[in-house]
Amino acid sequence: MPVAPRAVLLINLGTPDELTVPSVRRFLGQFLSDPLVIRLPRSVRWFNPVLGWLIARFRARHALDMYRTIWTPEGSPIRTISQTQAARLAARLGPTWRVEWAMRYGSPSIEERLQTLRDEGIAELVVLPMFPQYSGSTSGSVIRQVGRWMVRAEPTFRWHVVSSWYDDRSYIAAQAAVIRSELDQRGWTPHDTLLLFSAHSIPLSHLRAGDPYERQVEASARGVAHELNWPEDRYRVVYQSRFGPVPWLGPATEEAAIEACRQGERRLLVCPLSFVADCLETLEELGVRLAEQVEAQDANMALCSALNATPAFIDALAGLARRSVAEPAGPTAAPASPPCETNRP
Repeated sequence: MPVAPRAVLLINLGTPDELTVPSVRRFLGQFLSDPLVIRLPRSVRWFNPVLGWLIARFRARHALDMYRTIWTPEGSPIRTISQTQAARLAARLGPTWRVEWAMRYGSPSIEERLQTLRDEGIAELVVLPMFPQYSGSTSGSVIRQVGRWMVRAEPTFRWHVVSSWYDDRSYIAAQAAVIRSELDQRGWTPHDTLLLFSAHSIPLSHLRAGDPYERQVEASARGVAHELNWPEDRYRVVYQSRFGPVPWLGPATEEAAIEACRQGERRLLVCPLSFVADCLETLEELGVRLAEQVEAQDANMALCSALNATPAFIDALAGLARRSVAEPAGPTAAPASPPCETNRP
């Protein structure tokens, strides 16, 4: 079988491998030890792994209970969705492309997948972090990890990174299509429905350091609202998944939803804007906990699915990959800094 000359590596955040305390603790420990996730002052950055694993030790059992509510017979939803996304993208791109998927934390690891692609002799690689809006704690961490492997391995293939795609027209259209489908199924309209675009929050200190995440999230929401012809006063951008004592980007999703209900809104449609695969944050945090809070306010809430493997989203990913290799490629051996060429669609 001939080797595909080009490859795409889809990289999402990660998940525990199984429903056990050690597995959940291992995943959380890797995630929370990343200095781009919990940013300590440079003088005490050596403490990052210690702090990360301490938090993981105390949060693992509670997190396990939450994972139990979303686990399927096939395993973690984000894992099975990632597999499906890769398979459908491969079919969409055709036989001259190889498509793989990896997780930043957990398995399969970025290094494992990169080594596989190198061993197969690909000529060109597109690294596609599965985060539409760039943040140093997500896309930035992925890019750093890829760059470190490139420096060590010195592969001969050329490579590109799509660092963000928050305003990609096909992504915007795919997200709008998911919302439109949910509205049509329920018979809801912008006039009787408040649309909440919920994105993962980040600490305010990251924004003060120059992280463009908030600006890009707001731009994505405006783009989707425009695609839907949704009135500006009938949607909100809100942020979820905060933890710890530091100030986080807001307004918080749950607080904004409850306040809207108290002001008379009876129908809330929640769109997980920054998530492209359903996971703990969408299925449990929004689909279970937030839904219960809204119901307690005598209101109705509908949750849009993430983009998952919808045909429109797979088309958007294919477009991102193809446009990346159409631009001038980076060096065959990646330098240490900057770690790679980052192509913006």
